[in-house]
Amino acid sequence: MIALDRISSRAFLVCVALCAALSPGAVRAEEYGTVPDTVRFRSGWMFADFNTEAQVGIQDSSRGTDLNFEDIFNLPVSKGSLRLEGGWRFKPKHHLDLGYVSFDRTAARDIDRDIDFGDTTFLVGARVTATIDSQFIYAAYRYDFIRAERLRFSGSAGLSWLTMSAGLSATGNFTGPGGSGSGSGSQEAGISFPVPLFGLALEGDISKRIIGSVYARGLWLSSGDLKGVYLESGIAADWYFTRNFGMGLGYDLTSIHIEGANDGDLQAEFDYSFHGPRVFLSFAF
Repeated sequence: MIALDRISSRAFLVCVALCAALSPGAVRAEEYGTVPDTVRFRSGWMFADFNTEAQVGIQDSSRGTDLNFEDIFNLPVSKGSLRLEGGWRFKPKHHLDLGYVSFDRTAARDIDRDIDFGDTTFLVGARVTATIDSQFIYAAYRYDFIRAERLRFSGSAGLSWLTMSAGLSATGNFTGPGGSGSGSGSQEAGISFPVPLFGLALEGDISKRIIGSVYARGLWLSSGDLKGVYLESGIAADWYFTRNFGMGLGYDLTSIHIEGANDGDLQAEFDYSFHGPRVFLSFAF
């Protein structure tokens, strides 16, 4: 909820700034519209804070141990990653948007309790290495409902190809389908499928070379055993120091809850979120 409150407050401030900057008489109209918008692209680095909770059990049988990976395995709470996004305005009010970000985190710890994960139980004292990998590839069509001289308000419909996996590997004592043993053992569960997303976006020219933007998109899903909520939102400001090149700052949040996700004989549940600032270079043509 803290992350959502941060996004809401920042989005409100950006909206206020956009409205103030776009008010009649704020600046002469001829000072705007100098940055082209046929193709725009951002390449930057996101500094993300994570919360990861998961359990992996057996379909129609046992439930796994509820795990917070940051607390139990000392998985890094913060990590940076490359983030890419871009858009192509192929008609006056029609856009194609693309985006990509991925995170891989690993940590090891001697566990102080038994952990049921899939069809394996890792016993107290084992040295367990935990891995969480995630990747998001986004593509969407976006339409400008309002396209004024200095303000654009649009709606989008697209897909985010979500790939996520949680894995444990251990050296020590464990039990599995073949019985008890010692040595090395591992178990992994993952999901990979397209998630439809619907959203809204607001963009405005705050000055001749500064562009502010806010977006939110998401989906609630329920299909058989599979249920989930997927939300993304963010704010950003681009400063173009030339007509075609600039730099900017943003803040983004992604929050995912998925239950009933099947992977072979395993069934997984994920609560996964990350949020944080990003810096980027901007390109416009």
